[in-house]
Amino acid sequence: MVAVALQLAAQPGTEVELKKPEKYKNRKLAAEKSNEKKFSAPKRFINNTVTHYNYYFNANNRLNEIVLRAKQTYRDDFTTLLPFYNYTLDGTAQSAGEIDSVIYKCTAGILLHNLNNDWIDNLYLLMGKAYYYRKNFDSAAWVFSYMNYAFAPKDGGYDVPIGSNASNTNGVFTIVTKEKRTFWKRLTSQPSSRNEALLWMVKTQMAAGASADAGSLLQLLAKDPNFPKHLKSDLAELQAYYFYQNKVYDSAAMQLSKALVNAANKEERSRWEFLIAQMYQRTGNYTDAAHFYGEAAKHTIDPVMEVYANLNSVTMGSNDQKALKERIEKLYRLGKKEKYQPYGDIVYYAVAQLELELNRFDAATAALEKSIRVSTNPEQKNASCLLLADLFFDKKQYVPASKWYDSIVVQSLRDSVQMNRVLQRQPAVKIIATNIAAIDLQDSLQALAVKGEKDREAIVRKLYRQLRKQQGMKEKEDDDAGGNASFNPAVTANTKAPADLFTTGGGVAKGEWYFNNESLKSQGFNAFKLQWGKRPNVDNWRRQTEIDKVLAANSMDPNALSDVALPSQDGKTSASDIGGGITFEGMLANIPTTPAMIDASNSIISKALLSNGLTFQNNLNDYL
Repeated sequence: MVAVALQLAAQPGTEVELKKPEKYKNRKLAAEKSNEKKFSAPKRFINNTVTHYNYYFNANNRLNEIVLRAKQTYRDDFTTLLPFYNYTLDGTAQSAGEIDSVIYKCTAGILLHNLNNDWIDNLYLLMGKAYYYRKNFDSAAWVFSYMNYAFAPKDGGYDVPIGSNASNTNGVFTIVTKEKRTFWKRLTSQPSSRNEALLWMVKTQMAAGASADAGSLLQLLAKDPNFPKHLKSDLAELQAYYFYQNKVYDSAAMQLSKALVNAANKEERSRWEFLIAQMYQRTGNYTDAAHFYGEAAKHTIDPVMEVYANLNSVTMGSNDQKALKERIEKLYRLGKKEKYQPYGDIVYYAVAQLELELNRFDAATAALEKSIRVSTNPEQKNASCLLLADLFFDKKQYVPASKWYDSIVVQSLRDSVQMNRVLQRQPAVKIIATNIAAIDLQDSLQALAVKGEKDREAIVRKLYRQLRKQQGMKEKEDDDAGGNASFNPAVTANTKAPADLFTTGGGVAKGEWYFNNESLKSQGFNAFKLQWGKRPNVDNWRRQTEIDKVLAANSMDPNALSDVALPSQDGKTSASDIGGGITFEGMLANIPTTPAMIDASNSIISKALLSNGLTFQNNLNDYL
């Protein structure tokens, strides 16, 4: 009986006019015959059932699947203010073909059935939503406007003009359809979709950029005494969205907290709680911000959101030095917990931000470097590198700034402002850093040149040994005696033939493959290291010039005497250039001890200074 009663309550429909091809001109669709015959209870039951389950149900499920897919592919960045919704209209519009099938299903459901059945307004509403998700805002607005007219209250069969004296009820003007939702009505009928269509009209106007129109309609709906209670949370959600778009974050947070019941699941609720906390934080309401961060951490099933919620909760509070230091200590304690170790990069990034509040530059950069070292998340690593590079740049420390700008994967930056900043600074800072290194090198060489010969040789010998140690080479007697042995082990004489590790005598059992024997692999590695030193994993590793380049990039001081070619005492190229490798004599030869070499060194400094000046002026617009 209840099922039958549900089908007996009809909503008023409207007529449709169709332009049909000539051969179908005299044939009528079911929608065109709506008012020709009495819409009896059996017909109503059949029309409602078929329209609901064959058309509306399938189309609604298809549209929900499209939105769900867009949500599943969406990724939040918890370091910035979250978007209001966990999907984008660009994401839903990618399923335009499927949305077309939804619109087709809605159209067929309307035209192939009597317009007096209960599901016509629902199909129109679904059609408007489909246009909205396809980003056809004009078409969506047209559908919702049509619903506002076609399903408006009627008096004696005539439309009641909205907002006119005819809609005056006891001195109160109303634009919504009053829903007399008694218990029996709730049991036997569906509410009209017109009121919901008004809300979707607001949403469409905001998406289309008509914020003023959306605000006016929202204000009318909020003050309408007949606005139905079951849509109050939807109204609060749209008010929150309106305030969010206009950056009125305190009002947006308050309204969104009233709309939490609209969240589709626990995860979406926790996401909105996180957003509420962010908005309260932006307005300085740290008490409510900390509360909602706690709620988000409690409800979420996303470990990343939980970490950020707890971290942000810790950072809430007073900005006096004592409170900031306490929060930093709390963050360090969190970072040591096993639960947070996979997110250590996030923890130390938060520490760095608090250290900056205390103006502790060294502590902030140390925390960021630790964040980068432990990071397994490319996005967070990018963020840490960017902040570190910017900090060094602002301090005019261009050599470390260049290093960290080079570490950034520019294509991964989501913020266009950040991307443009990196693209501008990265090449310019690299030029400046290279020139600074050249200037420092020449200053060091000239400082060595003024020392006595014995002191100079002692310093060079120490640097030469340091280079050999970096390469993993053993100390040799001839190095101590005169330091004349070639550094390149490829040309060093071998008085003893190395053992053949691939033979049975080398430890390989008969029939056993060498690379399956871990002991022999270890011996082979050590033998290679002894013979060739530590080699970078690059092509052409046997070419000493390539090795020298890598060494120069990693350690400037030991290579300072071998990286720059200066005229030697006899006016020819230095010994390090002809030898193809680094030698003790070649390193000594690069020290500018003659007027010609000093002039060449000063020329390098002058050119580097000029290059830096032009780079500051033309690339960075820095004239100070």
